[in-house]
Amino acid sequence: MAAGEAVSDEDFKAQLETLNEELVLLNAQARELEATIAGNVAEILES
Repeated sequence: MAAGEAVSDEDFKAQLETLNEELVLLNAQARELEATIAGNVAEILES
């Protein structure tokens, strides 16, 4: 789709749903990485 091209409501909703699904997955990965990093930092500080 070219910049400035009109997007139907259906297309917009489909794109938004896809992006939201990706966001949910990325947020889950971010939480896992945050926990891993926190664990690693705690381990380093305890040694």
